[in-house]
Amino acid sequence: MGIKEFYHWLYSGNSYKDVPLDELVSEAELKRLERVWTEKGKWGKFMPIAEFVSLFLQHPRIPIDVYKLHFGSDPTKLTFKDFVVAVTILSKAETEIRRDFICGNEIDWSNIKLLSMHEHPGITATDNNILAGVTHFEQEEIAELVDVFDKIHGPQLMKITEKKFYTLLKDILPDNIISGLFRAFDENGDRLIDFKEFVFGLSALCCGPDNARIKFMAQIWDSDLDGFLDKDDIVAICQYLHVNEEAASDLLSHEKPSLLDFVCWSVSNPAISRHLISLGKQVGYLGLGLVPHTIKQKLEIICDVKTRFEVCDLKEWAVVPVDWWSQLIVALNPCCPETILPLDNSGIIAPVSKDPNTPSTLAQYPILRENLMIRKDYELVPTFLFNALSGWERIQGESAIIRKTLEKSAFLPNKEWPDCFGSEENFPGSHFVELYPPSLQIIRHAFPPAENGQNKTENNRYYIWRYMCPSRATSIGELLLNFSRIVATDLDNLRIWLVEKDRKPSRMLVSNGSLNLHRLGILSHAQFLLEIRNRDMSWPEEIDVLLEDSNNFGIKMHWNKSTESLYSGTGGVVNMGNTCYMSAALQSLSNIGEMTAFFLNESEGYIPPDSLAKEYCSFIQSLIVENKSVAPKRLKNALSKQTTAFADRLQHDCQEFLQIFLDLLHQDINKAKLEVEKCGLNESAESVSKADRVWGQYRQKEDSIIVDLFSGLVQSTVKCTRCGHDSPTYDVFSCIQLPLPLENNFIILPIFVIKATGTVITRYGLRIPPSTEFSDVKDLLSEEANISGSSLEWILINKATEKIEVPATRQLEETENIPIIDILAKHLDIYAYEICRTHTSNPFESTSLIALHRKSTHNNVYAIRATDGTTVSVFGVPFFVNFIQGETTPKELYEEVMENIRRFSSDSGSSSLKTLRTNRAIDANEDARSGYPFSLCFTTEDGLWCDKCDWAKLCHGCVLDSSSNDIIDQDPKRSILAVEWKPEALYLRYSLENLREDDESYVYCMMIQNSTLTLDHCLTEFTRPELITDSTCDNCKEMVDREKSIRFLKLPKIMIIHLKRFIFLPQFGQFVKSKKLVDISLENFDMSPYFLLNDSNNMPQMYNCISIVNHHGELNCGHYTSYVKKSDQWFFFNDSFCKPVKRENLETKDAYLLFYERIDE
Repeated sequence: MGIKEFYHWLYSGNSYKDVPLDELVSEAELKRLERVWTEKGKWGKFMPIAEFVSLFLQHPRIPIDVYKLHFGSDPTKLTFKDFVVAVTILSKAETEIRRDFICGNEIDWSNIKLLSMHEHPGITATDNNILAGVTHFEQEEIAELVDVFDKIHGPQLMKITEKKFYTLLKDILPDNIISGLFRAFDENGDRLIDFKEFVFGLSALCCGPDNARIKFMAQIWDSDLDGFLDKDDIVAICQYLHVNEEAASDLLSHEKPSLLDFVCWSVSNPAISRHLISLGKQVGYLGLGLVPHTIKQKLEIICDVKTRFEVCDLKEWAVVPVDWWSQLIVALNPCCPETILPLDNSGIIAPVSKDPNTPSTLAQYPILRENLMIRKDYELVPTFLFNALSGWERIQGESAIIRKTLEKSAFLPNKEWPDCFGSEENFPGSHFVELYPPSLQIIRHAFPPAENGQNKTENNRYYIWRYMCPSRATSIGELLLNFSRIVATDLDNLRIWLVEKDRKPSRMLVSNGSLNLHRLGILSHAQFLLEIRNRDMSWPEEIDVLLEDSNNFGIKMHWNKSTESLYSGTGGVVNMGNTCYMSAALQSLSNIGEMTAFFLNESEGYIPPDSLAKEYCSFIQSLIVENKSVAPKRLKNALSKQTTAFADRLQHDCQEFLQIFLDLLHQDINKAKLEVEKCGLNESAESVSKADRVWGQYRQKEDSIIVDLFSGLVQSTVKCTRCGHDSPTYDVFSCIQLPLPLENNFIILPIFVIKATGTVITRYGLRIPPSTEFSDVKDLLSEEANISGSSLEWILINKATEKIEVPATRQLEETENIPIIDILAKHLDIYAYEICRTHTSNPFESTSLIALHRKSTHNNVYAIRATDGTTVSVFGVPFFVNFIQGETTPKELYEEVMENIRRFSSDSGSSSLKTLRTNRAIDANEDARSGYPFSLCFTTEDGLWCDKCDWAKLCHGCVLDSSSNDIIDQDPKRSILAVEWKPEALYLRYSLENLREDDESYVYCMMIQNSTLTLDHCLTEFTRPELITDSTCDNCKEMVDREKSIRFLKLPKIMIIHLKRFIFLPQFGQFVKSKKLVDISLENFDMSPYFLLNDSNNMPQMYNCISIVNHHGELNCGHYTSYVKKSDQWFFFNDSFCKPVKRENLETKDAYLLFYERIDE
């Protein structure tokens, strides 16, 4: 019959009166269905029948003609009305009515009964139900804690990390107490707190009997989590509670007191027990989001906190008007509570004239009135207490003014109290609250023009961008980090100038990010210029100078002056617009002593006027002698006259620039003017004499300081593998082009292994060639994991869906010749299970069965899922159980599954906990004494549907009787065992998916894969003989294989190594950047292994690194910087910016060019 008859019944005469529409679908449910229909915008007015069946029924064996005939007035599509009626019947009708509806059988519509959502015989227990049953919280309170937990857990893990836990409680508890409290919350010892552990811990900490709360607090000091306190634990307790060992004598009288002994001792000391209970309340209500139930509780917490903390105990305080605070305390009187007035700070804030269109930042802008007195004008409230009160009472009005706590000895100049700090009477102790931080005005360049009428200064060159009042303890680095977030750019694109200090002009570029405002000498007022790089990587301030046609100019760098005076050439090179490639190269060249000395000494007369070399002399004079930052404008113009390659303002390759620039300098100062005819070489001569002739001919034509320093000679030899004839050739080089080796020969194969006696899933790693077959993988894993290959069963799991790929898994059973690369290409994870085989009379008979974890949840009518009132889903990692067809009974199967699950449930002892710890009650459904926490059934391969019943029954699996001893005649190769969990046991105990660890083999493989290359490794690969196939030998005159090898004959004084990071990928037709790390030898780098052996060659072959050029970013949008070593001090240069760095702080992961200087004896 189907929907057509149902419509006739629904909208005709008396039948409609008998069954009102609101009994079929409520108004809320109808709106939900409308929302589902609307969100699936592709449907429009009609939904395809096939899609409806796919989303609702999901059964793999539904015949096509069934759903085309019985689900709508049209055999191909549904209207929205068809959709509503079908969902209602399929989700809420009784079982027999629903089956008849699907199959098109006759239905007595007058007797139809629709079940309400809560009457449906499905899974109705919710997580909140379960948690309320085992804690002291009601369901409504747990629902509130869900919102709290959502705000504080990590976005990726959906759990609270130890770092986040510390952040929440760092102002309330000492560090060591926070660490112990985290262990107490973390029941399973995985160093993460999930929502269940969060609720259990809060319940034990803040609810229930006092003795239970104290026992929970005692876990803070139970360092080894064995339920007992050792000597060190008791010492830590005494130190925290400020009691001596005599007061703890009752506790020490036990050889190893238990947590209950600690409870008894605490109860006998009322002050200690009160402190611990109060501390628990403060943690729960102020740090972890609980809300007190009564006004009395709130007032007690406020009083406890106010009496507990001194000024020096907290890093920051909330400053509120004293009259508002007094009114709040009165309003919280349990006898006559009042409404808390909105917070109004106007009585303590000084009026300030500023542009209303200019924003302020850091939530500390308000400047307080002068000479405020504590408890007369204002009150100090711990920030965490004020935040909690705001949440509890929904305080309206303004925000509290936050001020930092500072130590007098660190921030009082000459130990005198400045007038701008306020009244010293407010803070007689060692610390003070910074009521009057300095007022800052941040300006920026006025291009593009300032919007919203913001104030401009200095003839519209700048505009006021921000007003702010940060603490004088705030560092320049912190300011820049905050600014980088606001303007959404990298820190490297920002720098800051101190323009005005305490009403006095100051023009200083502050490059030391560790300096704070106090160390800069700022007392009350300052103006800073925030400078942002232009798109072409130039700085606005430097461009302004260039526009004034000044070639060289100096910038005062703020660092240690003694360091600045010791080293020359620390000025930097100005970026004139995408010229960072030039800046980095020139900085490195200027650090070569012999070359710099040559160009500084023009008396030799080798340098022609109006040449590139002459301009380089001027550049070096300003950079090295005058110690300025230099804008090489004239140098770039002279270069552009000789080559158009760098005449534009586009990005260029630093190595390409360096090669051309050195070649042009050489041409200007080349002393050899005689043309020397190329002489033929006598092939019968010795190789060394050939090399000498090539080198001599080269030096006759090329003679300059550039050649003296940078030129070397390399020999390339092609040797026949048949006759041994070799053909050497010789080439002069000035830069070693060093390719980075590509690791394409091996892949890392992770395999997840579950051992027969293991309690965690262990990830093993194999480093294998891509052509390896699965049969070889089995042998390799067997050896690595020390498991017999015959004891292993294998499962393939889809990485995206995290579900078993049954066809692919069955294929592994049938053939082992599958290349492992084919499995990885399908994005499958490999799981291996060690099985303790059950003995059977037939050795070829299968003795294992795949089992899947499954759960059922209540199916809301608006959710497009299954139609029997529940949604069935598979989750977690599959596993194997012993099973023999025709021998195993249901009772034995239940025990097999229970034994397997027991190893992986949260009380299995798989964590570091020595005994079961729980902060909650035990639910009856998870107690093994009340039966198994699951049921078993055989299903189709997807684990969702019964493999025996007809599809029309919509059966998810016929449950096996756990007490039955009947023989199961089921083919394990064609069936899947579904483990249907009870919701309470699933929620409270199951933890299989979280228990994982990495084996040493996997750690080693990843270390090898991600290891840093060494420069020696790169040179070894560069000089390794290369096989040339099918080439003609000059001696044999036949097509043979020949080997080509490279060796150095002469190495230059200054050796430049180019790490070729830009690699061309022919399959994509483009270059990509290799980000492989290379370990660079900075000192005593030995080149002798790559030298052609020759007893007569006694040339030194040891080198020290003197400069490194880095390339940051990608191929088309990168930036060059450099490290330069002057004497024993390294400096970092980023265009005109320069700072000294320690050797161990050099970051060379982006190294692109290396400059080495030979160590000559």
